[in-house]
Order: sequence, then structure tokens, then C-alpha cells
Amino acid sequence: MKNLYYNNRFTEWIPKNDPILKLLLDTGEKFGSNELVMIAFKAKKGETFTSEILQRIKLLTEELKGKKEIFLVTSITSSPDIKRIEDGIEVRDFLDVIPESSEKLEKLKNYALSKEAFVNNIISSNGKWLAMAIYIKSGGDPIATFKDVIKPTVEKYLSDTVNIYYSGEPSDAYFANVLSTKDLTRLIPIVILAILFVLYFSFKSFKGVLFPSLVVLMATTWVFGLMGLLHRAMNIVTPALPVLLIALGSAYGIHVLNKIFHEVGSEKTKLLRLKIATSEIIIPVIMAGITTAVGFASFVTAKLNIIIEFGLLAGAGIIFALIISLSFIPAGYGVLPLGKEKRLLNYENHYYTQFLNPLAKFVRKHSKLTLFFALLVFFLFLIGIPRITREVNFAEYYPKKSQPRLALDVVKEHFGGAYPLTIYFKGENIKSAADLRILRRAENYLYSIDGVSLAFSVADFIQEMNFQLNRRFHIPDSNSGVANLWFFMEGRDELRQIVTDDLKESLVFSKLSHTDTKFMKNIQKKMSVFLKREFSEGFVKFDMDKL
Repeated sequence: MKNLYYNNRFTEWIPKNDPILKLLLDTGEKFGSNELVMIAFKAKKGETFTSEILQRIKLLTEELKGKKEIFLVTSITSSPDIKRIEDGIEVRDFLDVIPESSEKLEKLKNYALSKEAFVNNIISSNGKWLAMAIYIKSGGDPIATFKDVIKPTVEKYLSDTVNIYYSGEPSDAYFANVLSTKDLTRLIPIVILAILFVLYFSFKSFKGVLFPSLVVLMATTWVFGLMGLLHRAMNIVTPALPVLLIALGSAYGIHVLNKIFHEVGSEKTKLLRLKIATSEIIIPVIMAGITTAVGFASFVTAKLNIIIEFGLLAGAGIIFALIISLSFIPAGYGVLPLGKEKRLLNYENHYYTQFLNPLAKFVRKHSKLTLFFALLVFFLFLIGIPRITREVNFAEYYPKKSQPRLALDVVKEHFGGAYPLTIYFKGENIKSAADLRILRRAENYLYSIDGVSLAFSVADFIQEMNFQLNRRFHIPDSNSGVANLWFFMEGRDELRQIVTDDLKESLVFSKLSHTDTKFMKNIQKKMSVFLKREFSEGFVKFDMDKL
């Protein structure tokens, strides 16, 4: 069990041969990263856009850039600022020098708010919030990077001056690990106490509590030990596994023990009666256990790996509980003395009997009425089955006051969302004016979809530089015009993130305000129709990231 660990990366839940997952991982390798952590922050007191906070952000940005696990950091201090100068244009970090005076800071903030690429991206439209985007290098462990590198570094510089909100898949997975651990440590004691209470209430015997409890404890330990031996990661559904095993696995121990209690009446005939009791109960218990285990094993038909593994582990746990119940309980009962407890249970005055006997009499007396009522309830609930809808929205899985939900609300309100939508393009020459216009048309269409914001590609750089140099905010008409502008961008990390070195592949980034299933399907449908209609010749394939 020492090998147990959590892994709530969604890429580990999808089959490795899934074409969308393959394309996602492939683009991550080609463009350096597809794992984004977005951090929003606001001053605990007063203004956020102050010299002290900006200086801290600058130091934080520089330190994170130096980490081997980090591919790119974009913040208010490092974002590219394209300006016209006497000899042409200049592309440099927005805050090379941070002013001290409030007047210069206010002027600088207004300048940042005037830049379309900055607003709702690294600074909120009201200027009260700042944000930074941290891209984790492809091939590493994004959850470990967030836990061991990003979070400690961010809090070292900012925790005492601003309120920090983390969002993005790596941070969400990290907090899912934390919450899953809390769920596991909280749910198991609650279920154990509930089972102990029911067992004592039912058997009123020390052995009646001890043996079924040990069965589920041993079976659960075996399952988690098996996970450790096979190096299988725990995930968001793992906390349900011990609860399920304790609830279902205890039934087999209860059946075996109940039969033994009825059969074994004296110390002299104990071993003989144990043998008879076990032989009589073994077939029904085996049949019950196998049918349950096979039911869980049917989860192998699912497409998500976490569902498949959950079904197989739950089935294994049921088999473990079955084996332990049929071997450990008779052996343990045979070793321990009968003592002075009542050998044969008398159920005539039991609480269960006082309730169930009148119910049984009513059912026998009104069998037709009971059957009619049962069928009526069946068909009433049957009507509700077609109304079931599928919904996958990871944000809704977290408690409302949890860090991921609070961060999502902040980022959604002030920065357009934290979930990336990426369109992948492959052509002959992304540097050509024609290909850049294709990227720009895709951006414009993304902007037309409700819930999608901040569409961005290399075409934006070219248009901004063309405006600064020639006062024309559009893609140059010729390839030579593009080449003249491209020269000023070479060497920038931002370029490596959206264009491959051979200039044949590129990405268009945008952000989604939410990720509920209906919304995502609508985007996929619209983008598929648009891309097929507009780019039937030049377009090769596209990747709807995280759909």
C-alpha cells in the first residue's frame, strides 16, 4: 500500500488509442505545452496595480521562467508590448522598468487597458484584477509541477499581499487529489461506524460485530494493496470504492455468520455443525458474490479508464470478501469458544420481526393490490428514464466554497474563463499571408460564439506590428510584407508556443467560460460546420482541445 498515489489527470482517464487524445499529446510535444495554470489575484487592501505588487510579479515571473518544468510564463510584466520607434517597431516585455510614482502607474495601467490583447487576459477590464498564465512543459507531471513548483513559488511572492486563485486542469487535478484524500479519510470511518451499529443492533453479539467487520476490513485492504502492487493510481472515484466494499462485502459475512449462529448449539458438536452450516450456505453465497462481481466486471465495456478500473477493482473486492467470508469466519468461529452467549438466536421478539411480520401478513392478504402498486411505481419511474441527460462538467464536482469553484467564478467573471479551446492548423507555410488570413478568419468566427473569448493566434502579432509600423490593422497583402514583420518577433517565447519551427503548423487559442456538455457539443458542431465550409481545401485537420 506504500505505492498508492493519486492521479486525477483527465488524459489518464481516456484510452491511449483515442485519436483526440493522441492529437492533444502530439500538439503538446510540438508546441512545448498544452497544460495551462491560470492565476488570478487581487490586492487584499487597496489597489492591485501598485509598484510593490508589480515588482513581486516581475520577480515571480523571472523565477518561474528559470524552472526547468515551466515552458512559458505570461504576466503583466512579461507580455509582449509592440511599439513604434524611430527606426521601425520594437517588441519587448511590457514592464521592463516599473515606475514608482502613482501618476506614472496610473498612466501605465490605462495604457494596458487600451490594449485589446491585455484586457480580460492579464488585466481585468476594471483594472482591479491581474492574472498570469503558466504553461507547463510537455512530458512532465503537471500535477507535481503545480504542487511542488508553481504553488509554493507563487505563494512565496504574493500570499501576504494578494488573494490568489488558481485555475486550469493541473491545479484542478491537484485540488481533486486533496479533496479525494479528505473524502477517503472522512467517509470510511462514517461507514464503518454505521456498519458496526447495524451489526450490533442485528446480532447483539460480539462475534456478530467482529467477524463481518474483519471481512470487509481485510477485503478493502487487499484491494488497495492490489492497487499498490499493480501501481494503479487512485482518482476522484476511488473514495467510493471502500464505501462500496464495506456496504456490499459485509453482506456475505452476515449470511455466513447468521447460518452458523442458527446451526451451532453446543461446544461438543461445534465443529460438525460448522461443517454442515458452511456446506449449506456456500453455494448461495458464492452465487450471490459471483453475480455481483460479474456485474462490476461489465464495466470493461466503458471507454473511460477510471470506470473500467473501478469496476474491476470493485469486482475483485467482492471476490475477496466472498473468499474471506467462507474461510475466515468458519475458521475463526471454530477457534473461539462459544462462551455464555445464546447459541440459537430468537428472532420472535426482534425489532426487525416486529416490523416485518405485519408487513408479510399484509402482502399475503393483499397480494394483487401489492402487485398492482409495485407495477404502478415501476412504470412511473420508467417514464423518467428517457429524461436522463449526460453531463460532464468537472467544475460542478467541487464544493461551492472550494478553491477550484471560487477560482472558476473569478476567472469567468474577470478573464473570460480558464478552459482552453485550441484549433490546430497544418499547412504549407504558416508565414504566408494566405495562411495567416485563414487563422484570422477562424479567430473571428470563435469571437462570434457566446461563451468563447480571447481568440488569439500569430496573426494578431502580425496585425499589431503592421498597425504600429504602417497604421494598417490587417494582414499584409504579400508574403514579403509578412516576412518583414515576422523578423521583429523571432526569438520570442510566445512565438514558439503557437508556431512550429518549420512554419507548417500553428494553433489558434481561445478561452471558454464554462465546459458543460451541451455548451461543448454546440461549439464542436458550429466549428465543424464552419471549418468544412470555409477551409475545405487548405484545412487538413483540427483539434477541439478537451472536447
